[in-house]
Formats: sequence, C-alpha cells, structure tokens
Amino acid sequence: MVASAVLAAVGVWIVAALLLNVDLTVRAFTARAGSPGLTTRNIAPDDVIAVPSGVGLGGWAALACLEHLTRHAAAVWLATALPAVILSLAGPFTATTVSALISLSCMHLAVAAVLIPGLILEPGLVDAS
Repeated sequence: MVASAVLAAVGVWIVAALLLNVDLTVRAFTARAGSPGLTTRNIAPDDVIAVPSGVGLGGWAALACLEHLTRHAAAVWLATALPAVILSLAGPFTATTVSALISLSCMHLAVAAVLIPGLILEPGLVDAS
C-alpha cells in the first residue's frame, strides 16, 4: 500500500512537473549561520518518493499499534488520519505559484486517497468485524 501511495505521488509529479511544466518551488525557512531566513526549494523526485514513503510507513506502524490497543482501530485511524491530511495541506500553501499550490495539494490528496482506505482494507491489518 505504501508503494501505491508513492506511485500516486510520483504520477502527480510527472504530470505537473514534466507534462505541464509546473515549477514546483516552495518557500522554506533556513537557519544556516550567517544567512537565516526564507529561501526557495524545488520539490524534486527524491522528495516525492521519500515523504510518502515515510508517511506511509509511519501510518502503517500507527495502525498496527492501534490494532493492539483497541478494538476500534479503524475508527481511531480515521479520526487521526483525516485531520492529519487537512494539516498537511498547509504545506502546499508555501508554494511560489498557484499552479504549484494546486499540484502539491493534488499530490497530498492522492497519497491520502491511497493510504487512508488502503491501510484499513489491507488484509490482516484491521479486523473487519
């Protein structure tokens, strides 16, 4: 399921960055000695692979832990995952263009659309009863 989320993010990146030529640049804070402040950063393919991988594995681990702590793991997972997605959408608002904001938001939503139901429906993760 995590690999599917990564593929969804990469698919959005390919369409946005390569086919539509969207400049996926965001503003980022740097705390480097001598030059603290805002800088810009381009969202590269390695970012698009690493972030959904980390989020997906973290979500999978959280859901696995919930299964051992409560009989309502799926409900708790949804109650946690949905606000997390909403909070994650703050990230795209650091984009330097509207087209980048839309593309990055689509990337976040594509990953969420795969991970949230996918982890719940993954055989052996959550008891369906």
